[in-house]
Amino acid sequence: MSNVTHVYFGNAKYHPIVSTYLKFFPSHKLIHCNKDESRLRRTISLFKALRKNKGSDVWYQCHDPVSLLVVMLINGRKRTIFDAHEVYSSYIKNSFANSV
Repeated sequence: MSNVTHVYFGNAKYHPIVSTYLKFFPSHKLIHCNKDESRLRRTISLFKALRKNKGSDVWYQCHDPVSLLVVMLINGRKRTIFDAHEVYSSYIKNSFANSV
């Protein structure tokens, strides 16, 4: 699959998994945000970048829940991969365990 665009709600330079994907698959593209901006500004910039990148043959690989939501708003469910690994499941487990 050569027409993959990785989407990350933060700076992908500091995300080891995203940077590894890009290292091993140089044909893949990346859309990410400046981590120094507010969440609203990052969401808007991600939305604008995805609208520019929209294409019928593009696969979007999302690495966090926010990027998944923005991709699904633009692209629907078609050609979307959610690849967040164990990081977010551990956050949910810890939050749930602490609230009980």
